[in-house]
Amino acid sequence: MERKHYIFYNTTTGVITASRNLTESQAMKHCNANSNTGCMEGIVNNLNGYKIDTSTDPVSIVSNTDNMNINTPKPSCRLQRNGMLQGSDWTQAADSPLSDSKKAEWATYRQALRDLINGLDDDLATAEGVVWPTPPS
Repeated sequence: MERKHYIFYNTTTGVITASRNLTESQAMKHCNANSNTGCMEGIVNNLNGYKIDTSTDPVSIVSNTDNMNINTPKPSCRLQRNGMLQGSDWTQAADSPLSDSKKAEWATYRQALRDLINGLDDDLATAEGVVWPTPPS
């Protein structure tokens, strides 16, 4: 599995707590195991110089300095999408309480999440304007 750089932050305060080189599954596992912890793909050179702006969707990094090396928004969108997929995995399980028609709606939503990321340009300059599919009610 390919290792990438991930930034971990407190989802309440936005304070960056760590920057590590992990596989995507390790990053997601760390976020899920620690309450109030979010992560995104990218690198920060100085943990004290950066904060995550949790008011934006997807979240973005703000800094008092310009010495950042942050990956393009597409990987960040992919990480957010993966979290949305993981959060809806239960809808496709054999023992899910959903009806077959609801399972089909969730399957369509999940495919739309995959298609959205595949349709984004690799050199996407900003994640602003990315329209996320609406989950079934």
